[in-house]
Amino acid sequence: MAEQYKDKAVFAKVDINANHQTASAQQIRSMPTFQLYLFGKKRDQFSGADTNRIQNMMGTVCRMHTRIHTLASTHTHSHTTRLMRESLT
Repeated sequence: MAEQYKDKAVFAKVDINANHQTASAQQIRSMPTFQLYLFGKKRDQFSGADTNRIQNMMGTVCRMHTRIHTLASTHTHSHTTRLMRESLT
């Protein structure tokens, strides 16, 4: 999946056995746990190896990103910032 979204997303793997503080700070209770961020804000988190859910989650975020990018190219900075906030809430 990382290859499929290589130009749209960054996938990172964290060894929670070696990074207990990170696991605790991110409220990871089981493995695997997937977290999805968009513009620095956590948008989704779930546990379990559900490939369909990951695909759906990635599709949703890619559409959000495309929508925001499109808005940014057609509006002023302040207007785009307001639209981003509205679309991310």
